[in-house]
Amino acid sequence: IKTSPAKFTYSGIGDLISKITAIYDWKLAYHQTGEAVNDFAVLISNNSVENLVNYSNKNINDMEFLRLVCGSLVMSGIAMEVSQSSRPSSGSEHLISHAYDKISKNPSLHGLQVGLATYCIAWLQNNSKFEIIKRVLEETGFFNYLEANKLNKEEFIEAVKYAPNIKENYYTILSEKGSIDKLVGFITEDAFIN
Repeated sequence: IKTSPAKFTYSGIGDLISKITAIYDWKLAYHQTGEAVNDFAVLISNNSVENLVNYSNKNINDMEFLRLVCGSLVMSGIAMEVSQSSRPSSGSEHLISHAYDKISKNPSLHGLQVGLATYCIAWLQNNSKFEIIKRVLEETGFFNYLEANKLNKEEFIEAVKYAPNIKENYYTILSEKGSIDKLVGFITEDAFIN
């Protein structure tokens, strides 16, 4: 893993940080539709991402950091097994990535798309961890990598619009009235994305 191209490590980081927005969406679904939430799976998923957030040396060439990322990704997989659902690890940010796969002429790696979508969704959720997500994506070099290997912005916006159609009866922040237009406005105007 250490000798693999950096894009794969960044993809893992993007997928891992998304647990923050996925858990938010799961709890939102509980409040809006009564969908059951498995608290033990939430705990596992939260712990997996907290390990990343709290680790001081976020250098992707550091073996201990790579071990932490890999172990945390495994734990998020275990959270899905415990809940028998993708909910602990996958929310609206994943819907955007899957939509981008369908729409884009040249899709990127799953985790790269998810990481960018996580940043955007955290803003839309008014997630208390938005600044933490932004900081982690900066500290790891994730955003620098995306700056050099851009996603197509117009296709990304189309993916945001299409995302709620990816999974039937799957309530997320994107299911809320006006959320799509609000998010498109953010993506269009946000200086950090641009």
